[in-house]
Amino acid sequence: MFIRIITVGKLKHDTFEKLASEYLQQLSEWKVEVIELKEDKSTTIVKKIKAEGEAIAERLEKGYLNVILDVDGREFSSIEFASFMGEIKDFENGKICFVIGGAYGLTEEFKKTFDMRISFGKMTLTHQFVRVILLEQLYRSWAILKGKKYHY
Repeated sequence: MFIRIITVGKLKHDTFEKLASEYLQQLSEWKVEVIELKEDKSTTIVKKIKAEGEAIAERLEKGYLNVILDVDGREFSSIEFASFMGEIKDFENGKICFVIGGAYGLTEEFKKTFDMRISFGKMTLTHQFVRVILLEQLYRSWAILKGKKYHY
């Protein structure tokens, strides 16, 4: 399984950094690559959203199931997400790319270019929280698929 996470912005707090590092270590059986893109410094939100979308688009590759994390996406239980990840592992060349947009999100037009949208709920979350939640859910999926003890 090869998992790519493209995210706009860095983890800015030690707590997020420690949690992300811990989950990445625990996910060593799955190859996880995190690509951090710089937050655009444009003076208007419209320019910032456009520039960040273009930077993400440049990093997307064919052969991956490209998934954007979006408040309007499909919601999964942890068991359902594990099942989904198992299907990717077995049937989609084992390659998936998750995208986490910047503070102002991405255009609807750009979001429509993705293979799938996934949501962690209707609440707005910072990209830092979303990254840690994604890593935790990936670890939980791995544990579920391996039959390991973990809070389901």
